[in-house]
Amino acid sequence: MLRLTLLILLLLAPGNAMAGWKKATSDNFVVYSDGDEAALRSFTAKVEAFDSLLRIASGVSAPPTPKRLEIVLVRNVNAVGRLLGKGGKYVAGFYSPRLSGAIAVVPRIGNRANKYDLDGETVLFHEYAHHFMKQYFPNAYPVWYVEGFAEFYSTAEVTDNGTATIGKPAYHRAYGLMLSAPFPLSRMLADDTQARNAQEVDAYYGRAWLLAHMLSFSDTRRGQLDRYLKAYAKGAGDEKAATDAFGPIPALEKELDRYLASRKMKYRQFSGLETKAAKISVEALSPAQDALFIEHLNWLLGIDKSERPGFVSRVRKIAAQFPDDATALDLRAEAERLGGDDGASSALTERILTLRPDYGPALLRKAETLAEKIKESDDRSSWKAVRSLIVKANRANPDDTTALFLYYLSFRREGIEPTKIATDGAGGATHQRQEDSRSSKRA
Repeated sequence: MLRLTLLILLLLAPGNAMAGWKKATSDNFVVYSDGDEAALRSFTAKVEAFDSLLRIASGVSAPPTPKRLEIVLVRNVNAVGRLLGKGGKYVAGFYSPRLSGAIAVVPRIGNRANKYDLDGETVLFHEYAHHFMKQYFPNAYPVWYVEGFAEFYSTAEVTDNGTATIGKPAYHRAYGLMLSAPFPLSRMLADDTQARNAQEVDAYYGRAWLLAHMLSFSDTRRGQLDRYLKAYAKGAGDEKAATDAFGPIPALEKELDRYLASRKMKYRQFSGLETKAAKISVEALSPAQDALFIEHLNWLLGIDKSERPGFVSRVRKIAAQFPDDATALDLRAEAERLGGDDGASSALTERILTLRPDYGPALLRKAETLAEKIKESDDRSSWKAVRSLIVKANRANPDDTTALFLYYLSFRREGIEPTKIATDGAGGATHQRQEDSRSSKRA
């Protein structure tokens, strides 16, 4: 589902293909764009301000997580759908949590034609709300609330003078709310999220936003959402958690319909928000990173089996231009392994470690290769060598969640109890491994 095709991002933004990919780094984000540097800085400042708003609104005081969210900017909403190929027609942006760190692909922020458009800022806020929830509120949530939470915050407004709002109407969901048949609450609260057609997709997202909004602002239902989420997280059945907290579902549905028909809805206002305090550094990617950026993104998000030969061929051809660049050799080593040539992958890995002995990805790949051989031969005496490679990678980059998880996994593979250090490290690493979330394209 996360299939990307050759050079498609460049093709989606004519005129920018030769500009080169740039990377903006701030406290919470790493943002990639091949567009204008000033626009990249503005975008990064916007998402940092939104992070501050989420922290104030939700009471989060924890420091930023070591693994920054990576964001790739594409030209527009339609571009995101084309990135995904089949199945991407109604996708306006996506968030992909992975063990090595989460990635979001969103359209660039631009002026919307009218308030009913689903623009880049709305998609961005939706996807970052997913990331924020999973980083700072790790728990079991019903699917409708995961999307309702993201939709609730997607309409946030942050101004340059430090004022902000959350909870304004989701006009981009007007089609699904007003013109489609309402998505039944009985199905939504039962986690029956399988939409039967595009109209139900819109109706579902709109209904999830509406219920989250009403439960957040209704005086008569104050505290019910919190009780419901706690019961759900403790394992209460879907129906029991809902009826115990909300009462009869048909009555809740009638109230929700009246809420939709009301002429006014509440929202929250904030002031004194720091909107220009973010420290942002921008740098151009190296020639090798720039040339391989699209293929690296292909690899991160997954290559269909049928597309692997073409992917391997392209990476070989591009990487050959950079014979002494560790990043180019590393992607080629992963491509060769993906293509089934483990010998070539191992040789490239050794070449990288000759050039850069502390290069983390190569150390971890070597550790994985050794672990697989131990498993096949049942030679348990070599597990110390596996962990030595992982520890070396961790020392080079202490925030590498993949190293932390593989260290823990090495004990499990050996068949012995992991140490406390290994268990604690794995606990932080696996926060990255959450379900994929998307936002619907239709208004």
